Amino acid sequence: MGNVARRSAVLAGLCAVAVIAGTASVLTGPATPAAASVPGIATYIHLSTKNSDDKTVTINCPKGKKVIDAGGEIESGYGKVIMDDVFPDPDLNFVSVTGLETDSYGTSWSAEAVVTCADPLPGLEWIKAQTATNSVSPKSLTVACSAGKTVLGNGYAITGGAGEAWVDEAVPNGGRGVAATKVDLIGVEGDAYSGDWRLDGFLICADPLPGQQVVSVSSTPTTTDTRTEATCEGLQIPTGSTAELHYGTGTVVLAADSLLEDTYLDERIAWAYGEENDEADSDWWITSYAFCVDR
Repeated sequence: MGNVARRSAVLAGLCAVAVIAGTASVLTGPATPAAASVPGIATYIHLSTKNSDDKTVTINCPKGKKVIDAGGEIESGYGKVIMDDVFPDPDLNFVSVTGLETDSYGTSWSAEAVVTCADPLPGLEWIKAQTATNSVSPKSLTVACSAGKTVLGNGYAITGGAGEAWVDEAVPNGGRGVAATKVDLIGVEGDAYSGDWRLDGFLICADPLPGQQVVSVSSTPTTTDTRTEATCEGLQIPTGSTAELHYGTGTVVLAADSLLEDTYLDERIAWAYGEENDEADSDWWITSYAFCVDR
């Protein structure tokens, strides 16, 4: 069963789904009222063609809106396909997601790009940090907002990994009642890989917004593919999401990390999914993080 079927067993469906004429893009509007502090917020999805080729899929924000979070998903990859890039462009107009096979994999699969957009916010900025390019694994990286600004959303990328390296975790600081100002990332190799590669991290930040905090939810330790969803509580909605794998280093891949509309709960959720690439040595689990703000 692919990610779509697994996801639909938990989610009641995407809200306000409509195919944009002339494209394969799918649009989802907010299931709940947009935050007054984040006017025009909405989430948009583009699903690629399903085949066995490595692929990149891109989704643009509507004219006049800017990217505030980048997300993605690999569907029917069954742990053999990684999200090499979840990339918000520097001008904050689009998000691209690249899927690469870790080994030769004859089954058809698709990549999905997810972008959360909003009207331009005061102090909006795109921040990038990167590691050295070499064959060292794991690689660690911190990407931080400019002084006085807070995180709305994020993205990440592996350059030169050829499907043999992927992002294992992207962990924000902050917490209950505390806004995030940075994200710590780790990139790992699956199999031993002699090629040189680099880990990139991206943040989308802005001036502080009312009620900003980070909410996290972890799955139960397991040895099978698993998911988790984090929701903002009370009169809050998320502006972005990120995720972390625990104890699956090099054996588990992050197959989904994005915001989705949940019509059953009538709210936007931070969704993440982990799939085993090789048999894990021990129990592992996954944590979803939601960047929350007052409505």
